Amino acid sequence: MAEVLTANAVITLMYALFALFAGWLALRALDVLGGVDFKTTAWRISSEPLSAAIYFGARFIGVCLLIGQVVS
Repeated sequence: MAEVLTANAVITLMYALFALFAGWLALRALDVLGGVDFKTTAWRISSEPLSAAIYFGARFIGVCLLIGQVVS
């Protein structure tokens, strides 16, 4: 029984790692396809804390929702 629980935990961890990698890849793809120079944009956004929090938070939540729908 312990082997089954361990295998299930490892598989769940692999799903989580895949979701994190897919999220990073999706964000990078959005930057490249949109023609966004991320270094310039991030510097401009991070100069104002509220806009930076909204921008980075919305991107992260959006990608997490997308990955959650794809995986489930």
